Amino acid sequence: MHEIDFLSNLVDEFLRPIHVDALTVLIGLLALATLWLVWIAAWQNKDIRNAQRAYLTVEPLGIRVVANRAIGLIGIRNAGHLAARKVGSFINLKQSEKDDEKSFPLDKPTGAIVVPPGATARMSGVQSLVMDSNSTASQQSDKIWARPTYLYVWGIVYYNDGFRGNRFTKFCHRYTWRKNDSAEIRELDAVYHDYGNDAN
Repeated sequence: MHEIDFLSNLVDEFLRPIHVDALTVLIGLLALATLWLVWIAAWQNKDIRNAQRAYLTVEPLGIRVVANRAIGLIGIRNAGHLAARKVGSFINLKQSEKDDEKSFPLDKPTGAIVVPPGATARMSGVQSLVMDSNSTASQQSDKIWARPTYLYVWGIVYYNDGFRGNRFTKFCHRYTWRKNDSAEIRELDAVYHDYGNDAN
């Protein structure tokens, strides 16, 4: 009887550390599995937000020339699946003889509109221009450009994407204004400039 008890105690003393170690390993594995599931859930949630959030793009809509002023038109289009809220914009124009301008300073945006999914909000900016006349101008009521020039329409749009704020889209469109009597530059004549375009 004493021998059986002795053997039983011996077996218990031998197996108890193994059981404790195995239980520790099992708890560790469960903890790692839990962390893995939490990470997967967070990643899926991020993917869902990225797929559903509002995405604002800024498209050129042409320029209207009235007297000695240029009115630059843009379209703020929501390409996402949620409404973009608190949409504010800053729009500016610049006339230049160079097609490689790099300086496009930004100012504080104004406005707080809502742009629904798939909708386009039309905005405009106005800038005075340096106009001159040539030999054909005497036969026309409006002055025209003395030589080809470039018009830049640039700015920034801030918005809330449906999940978080501080989203922005910077834009810069370049137009070539050639010597003619047209008071309108089509959106098809615009290109996205090499500088001044960015988004987050």
